[in-house]
Amino acid sequence: MLSNDSTLNSINLTISKSLPICLTSSTNETIKCPLTEKRTPLTKAYSCSDAMSSCSNGHFSFISPREFYELMSENSHTHERKYPIVDCRSQIDFGSERIRSSHNVNCRAKIMAKKLMSKRLEEVEPSLSTCLNNSDIVILYDQSTDERIQDKIRSSPINLVIQAANKSNKKVHIIQGGFDAVKNQYPHLIECAIDLIPREKHEHDHLPSSPEVFDKENFTMTQILPRVFVGNVHDAQNLDRLNQNGITHIINSTPDLPCLWEKRCQYMRVAVLDLPSENIRKHFDKTFQFIDEALRQKTNNVLVHCSAGISRSSTIVLAFMIKKYRMTLD
Repeated sequence: MLSNDSTLNSINLTISKSLPICLTSSTNETIKCPLTEKRTPLTKAYSCSDAMSSCSNGHFSFISPREFYELMSENSHTHERKYPIVDCRSQIDFGSERIRSSHNVNCRAKIMAKKLMSKRLEEVEPSLSTCLNNSDIVILYDQSTDERIQDKIRSSPINLVIQAANKSNKKVHIIQGGFDAVKNQYPHLIECAIDLIPREKHEHDHLPSSPEVFDKENFTMTQILPRVFVGNVHDAQNLDRLNQNGITHIINSTPDLPCLWEKRCQYMRVAVLDLPSENIRKHFDKTFQFIDEALRQKTNNVLVHCSAGISRSSTIVLAFMIKKYRMTLD
């Protein structure tokens, strides 16, 4: 059986499985956790400001949604030049809705990140080859990019896509405001899963299979311990959900997702990335103290969230359980 200390040492950011229903304490007591539902993996795309260190900085420039619209209008009048458009969000978000004619390169996925570090963009995503051969420009977007965070973009996952495009000798344009801005200003440029159904039936043999689309709004925070919840970005930004669960304290375990309700809740930010190179253990002591102090008041409830609610936040709560109740993973 692993010791308490060695168990904590074994925890890292690669934990992606759901938390166990029961854990065993050092006194052989079985403690049942109120995990009443199976959480489906849910990935909410990071913005470009989700920090990640990469070997070098790619070269890029911003274009406004209007400039992007003008480029697309130019595309519609010629069959000779098609600008490749790369969606850098998760497969789930891409499958739900995306800018028309875009291709998904999920730069946050570990396997994809490794490919982007060493390969050209057309080698990473072969479906882009034709577009790349006919254009010297690549257009990238994520969920909601802000030009003011340009320095953070250079140390973010999307920078890997920029570098891969640079290896292909392409100029890179990033849409300012990302998908959200384009959808708001030019909704006719957006296609969603429902729009794709007739076309996919007609061209089934010519299209890659689309990722399964989940209703992200129906996956809500889960109470793992009495008054301790694990959730995702949707939970943290939904004031009704926070009120329903009596959340008074929030641990935001991302480097850049906003703390929206600072006037209502007490926040702690734990700026870690969903990467195996991150040392989340160094943050355990202060997060444990934050949770302990919050729980001293019986009316307080704590939400620990990250982007998807399945990795960083779960790791913090699992580590807290091991430390607090002297549990092991056996």
